[in-house]
Formats: sequence, C-alpha cells, structure tokens
Amino acid sequence: MSSLSDFHLDVTVLKSAVIASLVMIVGWSYFTAWSVSFYPQIFLNYKRKSVVGLNFDFLVLNIVGFTAYSAYNVFLYFDSRVQRQYEEAHPHSPIPVLLNDVFFAVHALFACIVTAAQCFIYQRGNQRVSNTCLGITGAMLVAAVATGVVTFYDGMNMLQFVTSLSYIKMIVTLLKYIPQAILNYRRKSTVGWSIGNVLLDFTGGCLDILQMCLQCWNVSDWSAFYGNPVKFGLGLVSSLFDILFITQHYVLYPQHKVPGDLEKADRYDVDGNPLEKLSAADRQSGTDTAPEKVDSLDGGPMETLNSMDRQDISGKSRRSGDER
Repeated sequence: MSSLSDFHLDVTVLKSAVIASLVMIVGWSYFTAWSVSFYPQIFLNYKRKSVVGLNFDFLVLNIVGFTAYSAYNVFLYFDSRVQRQYEEAHPHSPIPVLLNDVFFAVHALFACIVTAAQCFIYQRGNQRVSNTCLGITGAMLVAAVATGVVTFYDGMNMLQFVTSLSYIKMIVTLLKYIPQAILNYRRKSTVGWSIGNVLLDFTGGCLDILQMCLQCWNVSDWSAFYGNPVKFGLGLVSSLFDILFITQHYVLYPQHKVPGDLEKADRYDVDGNPLEKLSAADRQSGTDTAPEKVDSLDGGPMETLNSMDRQDISGKSRRSGDER
C-alpha cells in the first residue's frame, strides 16, 4: 500500500476569477492569431503565382523548427512515460503542454509544408536555399539524431531528449527571421512577403506574453517564464522581428506595387545581391537575351526577336549579299 508521502495536493489561489477567465480568452486569441497567420502568405503566393520575395532560408528553418516543436508537444501531451518523467523532475508543476499547443504546432508544420510545395509550383526566379542555411539545418539534424541515439542507449531519458527538441525550435526562432529581413533590405522592397502574416504573428506574440503575465500575476508564481522558455521566447523574439518587418513595410519601403516586380526580383541572387550588371562573357553566351525590335528581312513590320533570332537573321543577310 502506498504511503501518504506518495501523494501531494496542489492548491492554487487565484487573485481574481475575472483574470482567470481573461487568461483563457487571451490564450485562445493568440492561438487563433498564430494559426491563421500562415495563410496570408499562402494566399499571396497563390494570387501572384510567384514566391519571389519569400526567402527560402526562412521557410526551411520554419519547417525544421516546427517539426521539432510538434514532436516536443506530441510527446509531452500523449506519452505517459515522458509525462511521468516530467512529474518526477517537477513534482509540483502541471504538464506545460495543452491540446491547443499540440494542434498549433502540427497545424503550423502542415502550413509550412504547403508553402514549401508552392515553391516548386510557382515562379521563384533564381532563388534557392543558401549554403549557410543548409549547414545550420544539417547541424541541427545531426544534433537531434545524436541525442536520439544517446537516448536509445539510455544515456539520457526521453524527457531530456524531448526537451532538446524544444531547444532546436528556440534556436530556429532566433535565426529564421534574419534572412528575410536581409532580403527585404537588399531588395529595398517587401513585395512578396505578406504583411498580413507579420501583423497576425505580432498579435499572437503580444497576446502570448500577455497571457503568461496575467496567469503568473493571478497565482503569484512567475516560474512559467523559465519553466517554459520556448513559449516565452517564441512570443518575445517573433514580436521584436515583426516590429522590424512592419517598419520595413510601412516606413522604409512603402512602395508595395512595383511594376515588373517579377522581372526585377529575378535580378537578385540567393543572398539578395543585385544581378543587373552582366559581364561581357555573360552577354556573349546569350545570358542577356532581352528582346529587341528589328526590321524583318522582307521589309515587313517590326518584330520582337531574341539574340538567337538576331544571329540567324545576320547570317541570312550575309548569304543574301554573297549571292548578289
């Protein structure tokens, strides 16, 4: 028979029932804002039939981060072994993951995969994933596999492995916005980067932090800020970068309808560097194939011809002169 020492009773004293209700409302509000925030970018890509202006590094890091975050939430919510280990490590703290956390993470991963699929369907110019991003992603995958192997051989428990996945998400959150901000700066434009996504993300981040503050104040316990650093970090870091994106969109680069946007954006490499100056070798090799108005051989109307057509016409003209 278990002794009474095996049991404990948690008593939570609330300062205000109204604040408790407000905490729940704010929680579902930030959940909704963050969940919906992925769709403005998807819709914008569909409307433009283009992903030019959306940084691929941001997208890849997002997929890696939400894969790790989904695993973290799923294990803590559904795996009884992980839950038991958490209770042993934090005997007086509830499981920090709720069902809406699981749904948000899995749904976010799905939305990121849909956005990635659009990159294979729509116009993307010469954009690709940078070597830096591939290196960072590879390092995180190696770290995840290594900790998984160590866990398999009982070098650490499942809770420690799951917690390490949450740190991957935290690292991704710190890094993922930087490539997009740099691309906007180099293009001097936010065209192709959805401001709706930014505004909803900013709303969700602020509400996330507000909920944590209200909840901690209401129970006079501020341990949630260091007990669940990923949640707090997500809200804080995303909000700071969203302020930067809002400044870029409305203050620094307010021209949002750029004529010939796709053609202009195609003149940037993967790091956002301009490609407008072509070398002589590029022009000779036919890289510069801009259409040109010329007279037809039979004196007909002007035609739009590329460089290969012009070479063919030039050869025909020389042969015609030789015959004469």
